Amino acid sequence: MLNIEPIKLLKGSHADTAQTGQGCFMNVIAYLNGEPQITDQSPCVCVTVRPLAIRLNDTADDEQRQRLLPFVMRAMGSATKDKTIFDARFARLRQYGAECKKVLNTAKAALAKFPKADAYAYAYAKAYADAYAYADADAKAKAQIKAIADGVRHDLFEAGLRYLDDVLPPAEPVGVDVIARAQKLVELAAA
Repeated sequence: MLNIEPIKLLKGSHADTAQTGQGCFMNVIAYLNGEPQITDQSPCVCVTVRPLAIRLNDTADDEQRQRLLPFVMRAMGSATKDKTIFDARFARLRQYGAECKKVLNTAKAALAKFPKADAYAYAYAKAYADAYAYADADAKAKAQIKAIADGVRHDLFEAGLRYLDDVLPPAEPVGVDVIARAQKLVELAAA
């Protein structure tokens, strides 16, 4: 399998991926796929995968985001018109949604003991924002709220990785064009 680990995934869209060797999950795919425009709408990625990959990429911290790299090559070519495959992926996406709801409900219950904090930290958990900082709580409570919210962030990210691992096919051998483009990104990322 082609190793693209030196490539650094970044938050947000980066049309300059070909010049920097860096970009978001979907920008790297568009570049490796040889698409004329670097966007987050590559038609080679399944519609059940694309929005979640974008969300995971953009809500993850830098360390987490790099854990998405192995999925780049697996997501390329995952678009399908096969109803059986699509239905299975969609069913697994509903399971992922149920997992997320359970994580968020657990967090909401844990945050219930902090007056005013649960709504803010729940919003943090859902949107991965630093809303816990707005809670009217002492430093110890803020630390507890942050720990709960960070745990939720971690659990939601892990659930997303499980979804990608479950629905994406193994990476297939790639052509010389993809290898050449990947080598260019690796060189640029290492510079």
